[in-house]
Amino acid sequence: MSAIDYDDRLHARYVHGSRLAPEVFAAWVVAFGHWLPERRPFAVSRCGIGDRTIHVSTRGCVRWPGARDRAIDALARVVRPDGVLLLRTSPSDFLARPWWDEWLPEVYETDRTLLPSLSETVTTITSAGWEYVAIDEVAIPSVLTRRQDFERLSHRSLSTLEHLDDSIVDGGLERIAAAVAADPHADQPAPIAPQHLLVFRHL
Repeated sequence: MSAIDYDDRLHARYVHGSRLAPEVFAAWVVAFGHWLPERRPFAVSRCGIGDRTIHVSTRGCVRWPGARDRAIDALARVVRPDGVLLLRTSPSDFLARPWWDEWLPEVYETDRTLLPSLSETVTTITSAGWEYVAIDEVAIPSVLTRRQDFERLSHRSLSTLEHLDDSIVDGGLERIAAAVAADPHADQPAPIAPQHLLVFRHL
């Protein structure tokens, strides 16, 4: 599968579809706090869309360069020796199926194909001069109902959807919409699987 062009259309969808609730930000700040020094402020390097970085630092200094190997090399250049790398990741062998999976299973199947396993990610990073420290399981609070979560999904900010044909996505969203409309529990909190934070130290 080809790489996603985030500058094409996906970037405009993040504002509506990927905004994190304050309770979710708080959960990530707690997870980061286990590994970050007490001294404030401090500078960090950030990657991805940087939506969690702003809550633990006063400034960020690098964006995700694209290719995985180049990204690891870039991080090695900007993180000092003995510095900590916190990597929020979704290993293919740790993926949980979302509550809407039965109506759009192609998302899980695509992620299982595209995403590296935990061991592959650890090998890639440690081979570039990092020490693997730990993997944390971060409990994410359930703050959206199924109806609200589907509304967010319908903005199509989930990058995996860019790998799927529009007809598959349209059909899946229609099936989820019908299921939500018929669900007497649609306005109750949607279940959220724990997410994972990898911790490395720069040698």
